Formats: sequence, structure tokens, C-alpha cells
Amino acid sequence: MIVGAVTAIVLIVAWASAAGSADDATSTITTAESIKAGELRLSIVGFSSPVSPDSIVTVTAKTEPGADCRIEVPGGLESSRVEGLEIKRADESGIVSWTWRVRPNASPGNHPIVITASLGERAARAEVTLVVQP
Repeated sequence: MIVGAVTAIVLIVAWASAAGSADDATSTITTAESIKAGELRLSIVGFSSPVSPDSIVTVTAKTEPGADCRIEVPGGLESSRVEGLEIKRADESGIVSWTWRVRPNASPGNHPIVITASLGERAARAEVTLVVQP
């Protein structure tokens, strides 16, 4: 019998490929959760990718109700540092969502988006890769 908290590492990778060549990567969602008794859970439940410059992106996450959630978007992708990317509180179902417009001159390629959630002393982190197509 193991005494103490049991830790499970969950790695979920989801991908899709667009019609075309295998080089046309479309989206990758990677959620790494270290789950111990009482730790905060966070997962990505919706994500729009790939995108083109000057298009709308939405990221939706699920955590515990009332958790404070932040999103980190690399500079050069967002059209405004404030509009749409503010700290948000998860609703009564634990859902939180951000929507913003990608800059018209955004660099094509893979861009990491980091979501963090905190509730009291507990915290969690999840990451998605936004693919910007030329």
C-alpha cells in the first residue's frame, strides 16, 4: 500500500491535420496536469487553430468554479494587450474563455499559449500551440 498523495501525470495531445500535405500542421493541444489530492485541475476544452493573421482566436478552459485564470499570448499575436486577454474568473461550471483578434502582421508558425489557474493556494497550468498560417 502506498501512503501519501498519489500523483498522476496526464499528457493529452490532440492534433488534426488540414487537407493538404503532412507539413500543414493545424493544431496541438497539450495539457500536462499533476494531480494530487486537493490540487487544482485545468484542461483546454476548446481552441481555434490554425488561424490566419487578422482572424479571431478563442481558447476555452475548464477548471474549478471561482478560479482566477490568466492567459499568456506571445507578443505580436494579439491586436491589443488588454482587450480580450484580461484575467478572468471561472464561472459556476468552471468554464473560462478568451477571444481576441490576431494581428494582421502576425508571424506564421507555431506559438505557445499558456493558461494558468489559481484558487487559494492551489494552481494549475495548461498550454496550447496556436498555428498561424501564412
